[in-house]
Amino acid sequence: MKKSFAFYLAAFLILCPTFVLAQNSKKKVASAADLPRFSYEVPEKLTDLLTNDESYKLFAARVRTDLEGVLRDYEIEDKTTLKRIQTTLAELDFQENRLDSALERMRIVVELEEKPELKYLPDFFDTQIFVRAQKQSGAASGEKFLQALQMVLAETLNSFPASVFTGVKEFRTGYDYLNEKFFTGIIEAQLAPKVKQNGNKLFNEDAYRIVSFRTAHKFLVPLAGELAKGFDAYIAARKTAPKINVWTNRAVNLIGKEKLSPVVVAVWDTGVDPTVFPSQMFVNRREKTDGKDNDRNNFADDVHGIGFDVNGKYTTEPLFFVKDKDAKKYAQWIKERRVVVKLQDAVDDDETRALKKKFQAQTPADIAEELRLYNIFSTYTHGTEVAAIVIEGNPAARILNARSTWRDQSGQNDSVINNEDWARSFAANIRAFVDYFKKQNTRVVNMSWSMSRTEIEENLEKNAPTMTAEERKIAAQKSFTIIKNALVEAFRSAPEILFVCSAGNTNSDAGFNERVPSSLELPNLITVGAVDESGGAANFTSFGKNVRLYAQGKNVPALVPGGEKFIFGGTSAATPAVANLAAKLFALNPNLTVAEVVKLIQNGADTSETDNHLKLINPKRSTELLVLTNK
Repeated sequence: MKKSFAFYLAAFLILCPTFVLAQNSKKKVASAADLPRFSYEVPEKLTDLLTNDESYKLFAARVRTDLEGVLRDYEIEDKTTLKRIQTTLAELDFQENRLDSALERMRIVVELEEKPELKYLPDFFDTQIFVRAQKQSGAASGEKFLQALQMVLAETLNSFPASVFTGVKEFRTGYDYLNEKFFTGIIEAQLAPKVKQNGNKLFNEDAYRIVSFRTAHKFLVPLAGELAKGFDAYIAARKTAPKINVWTNRAVNLIGKEKLSPVVVAVWDTGVDPTVFPSQMFVNRREKTDGKDNDRNNFADDVHGIGFDVNGKYTTEPLFFVKDKDAKKYAQWIKERRVVVKLQDAVDDDETRALKKKFQAQTPADIAEELRLYNIFSTYTHGTEVAAIVIEGNPAARILNARSTWRDQSGQNDSVINNEDWARSFAANIRAFVDYFKKQNTRVVNMSWSMSRTEIEENLEKNAPTMTAEERKIAAQKSFTIIKNALVEAFRSAPEILFVCSAGNTNSDAGFNERVPSSLELPNLITVGAVDESGGAANFTSFGKNVRLYAQGKNVPALVPGGEKFIFGGTSAATPAVANLAAKLFALNPNLTVAEVVKLIQNGADTSETDNHLKLINPKRSTELLVLTNK
């Protein structure tokens, strides 16, 4: 009998096990912690990487070598990691005029992409248009190239389905911010201070950002007007109706409903303005606001809850503190954020035109200040926005303010040093919060935040510059383990409380990135991802096996400190929608267990019509199931 090739191959593999070992020599990557760390010596003036070709060429060559080595030496299943590597290499290919290679890498990224809208509008959309225009025109500049650019852009946009129209309008808004100083400003505000403290060294993600900034600074900024023109023509030619809001018919309003039981819902966040919700704050009636610990629970003045400052010390201040000089800018900041929403919706009026003009005139210092104020005011408003969603349509909900502080008043990124001392302090605060929740008969806790081991490590890059990369990795793992264990132990100690947390806004797998609490799997924990009005996955939402439920996380009405209405977004906005539903179920039947509430929420959820991977909460259906259960 004639032997097949497969037979001989099998025999060869059995007799030559070293061949098998050689084929399986790649290092398996199970989590982000398994990926290698790289550091890059960079110019003392970091912005030289945008403008100095020689400095950038040396830097880019090292980045390429490292990333190609990762693909060669590591077995990576995480699609987000693969997309990030291929995207950076595609940018490098484009910069070096390797156009066919750039397009092939972009094809791989789109193939790996699971979010429908990002298949059409990936991060490198502009670069892809440049590459195709270059190939079509045979030039990288000049009239012929510009004609090809407009033709390729029009053909691409016209091929998009109507469902992407809103995304196109939002993508178009990005061009309004760009001027030649934009990326210089971001580097000087966010990256340069960290690099300086590290002896002019740049690490992994920040290095990849520089590659992207180089493409944008050299190619996108000069052509932003041309791209905007093409987008505007596409938008003007279409009268596409807004996305159908699937949430309207799912809503449940308990206002006016009889026989509701009060429900304490803790908002574990950056702080809640109690003046915005005068009739719906939790009240500790054994306490007074007099600087004393009247009820002897070790917390003075805890009338509406407890909180801890940036140093992990107990504070009676309900909100993140904003300095007077910054507080004076708050009203203008809120006003401009509203105009940005109009810009995203392609509104052309006096306000949007004035804001565009301001953006175009900004200097690097202006951009740095804008980023600083954004960090401060988004921290200041975050908890109040979350609280507004938590209690919407539920007069029985009572907000317990559980304030954590993630940033100091400088407004700088990584201003809280995530070292072991901080981790132990935060772990103690976790235990204190959950013990307090139990004593106050809290039924639901909203946690619109998460953290990861790699984020702690990145924080140490700035705040522990004398550490080696390996030392930072070990230190970050230690701090992360302390926090993770504290969360698990605290949640397990409170089976009668439902904890609802956000998946995160990094468009990545929460499990692979070891985000906590979102990657934890516990019976009294629900992790929430974000979708838009139509039920399609938000481009920013993180995901993973533990992210089983999704809620609206784009264009969500909320309130900010002072009581003004605002549009809120992120998984931070989706999470309180689930907490809201849980609180309503408890208000309708206080005898429900956590397991029963979780089951009602999950059984009431249905599959998104625009993305069958997602389960959307359906408050109306869940409450109907409760009524059927009570009969």
